Amino acid sequence: MSTTNSSKEFLNNQAENTPTIREKIECYQKIIELDFDDPDVFFNLGNIYSSFDENKSKKYWEMSVQRYAKKIESLKEDASAYLKQSRSAEPPKIELKDTFYEIGQCFYNLGDLYSCLEKYSHASDSYKKSFEMDPDQVNCLYEIALALWNDEKLDESKKYLLEFMERQSHYRAHYLLGLIYARENSVFSALKEFWTCIEHEQDDSDSDYYRALAYNHLGNARLAERYLKRSILRDPENVELMYALITHYEANGEGEKAYQYYERIKAKKNTLEKSK
Repeated sequence: MSTTNSSKEFLNNQAENTPTIREKIECYQKIIELDFDDPDVFFNLGNIYSSFDENKSKKYWEMSVQRYAKKIESLKEDASAYLKQSRSAEPPKIELKDTFYEIGQCFYNLGDLYSCLEKYSHASDSYKKSFEMDPDQVNCLYEIALALWNDEKLDESKKYLLEFMERQSHYRAHYLLGLIYARENSVFSALKEFWTCIEHEQDDSDSDYYRALAYNHLGNARLAERYLKRSILRDPENVELMYALITHYEANGEGEKAYQYYERIKAKKNTLEKSK
């Protein structure tokens, strides 16, 4: 392993393990000094800033997109070099399947980035390319379906979602299918999928969040509130969960409860700003 790579690995581990925002940012900035073309570090910085600085977050995500595109072109050149070597007497220096896998991972990460940037048509295209590179990456099918749903392409979304569910059952997929059926006015089918989402949940914050969403569509505001609050307890740094609970309270005319969480978000953002 080169000195640069070992230093980057050390800094990445340090960033993951430190609890303070300032130290995380400092670690990633040091990685940029070592390797300005690393797309992952810009992605991570965008994720950090998304909690309290939308403009910086988008800036770093856009920079990550540019670097992933550059990395994909470089990997394609590696694949082309492999094909040329395979026709010669010399043994190839790289494994083509490994290169395809890396390209697939880059496209998958691009899909995540475009979703963060709400560029959903780009996101679905990227996930499709990732799946072409690595057909074993079944989760691409769900991500394609979700991006298409966000892009208001319901029929195509449903097609990919059902293909995903033929291979894997997951509470998120059942919830999304419930939303699609609801938009199609297939009320019984929608309710069935929301119940299945609840039955397939796991013991973590994300499961609690989707369980709350499903209960909300089933008309049980009390249980929706309970599981949103439990989700926040398990992931107290997740501001998006707090906004989801605020939306729930406002929809149910509980303005005072919503205000309490607005204050919590405000205090958290002030703390993050001071710790930069």
